[in-house]
Amino acid sequence: MASTSKNTEREAFDAQILELAIELERHEQKQAMPESAKPVLAQSAPAPPVAKDDTVEEPARLWEKLQQMLSSSQDSVDALAAVVPVQERLMDEIVEQLKRKNALESANEKLFNALHEELRGYKDAFLFEALQKPIARDLIGLMDDLERVKSQLDGLATADNFENLVHHLREILHRMEVHEMDDAVLDSRTHKILSVETASSPEADNQILRVVRRGYRWRDRVLRPQEVVIARWTSESSSLSS
Repeated sequence: MASTSKNTEREAFDAQILELAIELERHEQKQAMPESAKPVLAQSAPAPPVAKDDTVEEPARLWEKLQQMLSSSQDSVDALAAVVPVQERLMDEIVEQLKRKNALESANEKLFNALHEELRGYKDAFLFEALQKPIARDLIGLMDDLERVKSQLDGLATADNFENLVHHLREILHRMEVHEMDDAVLDSRTHKILSVETASSPEADNQILRVVRRGYRWRDRVLRPQEVVIARWTSESSSLSS
């Protein structure tokens, strides 16, 4: 808005300067006109009244007008110069307010994300404890029984029927997001040690020798730890091996 006002005042000032230049040029042409070109008055005509000589006054008047225009233009420039710092200060305040708004929105977004994660944790805990865990444990127990019976019926015709039942039950558990553990490295959070056997070498220390009962997890939660037998290397094992 300030730039548009400044351009308008400058155009008006240029127009006034052009008008003064035209008036000065006309005045100079009038002064340079020869006496012969001036109209000759009849001798009998009465002498015209003596006109006031404005040869000196007209340039002075034009110069005064030019000075007034320059003064007015300077006042406009000074007024614009006084407005510019105010506009810069207002712009700085707007930028600062936008920064504070963005910071507030970022903080609100972080708070919302944290609240969402907390509510999601509560929901998952409720689903796990109230719904998934009791049903999944019953299905896992049924899976153990079916696999035990299947192992006893190996080689018989009915073994295939039990295999189909085990496969179908496993699919049900997977749809409930319950999966078997297959961790090969001993972890106290996911394994339950049932017994310990002597390791054949120091490198075999804490290795899982066999799985007695398969473990299960729901998402990242342990439903049932995996029961295993591990190897343990001791000083007695060293003396025996030697």
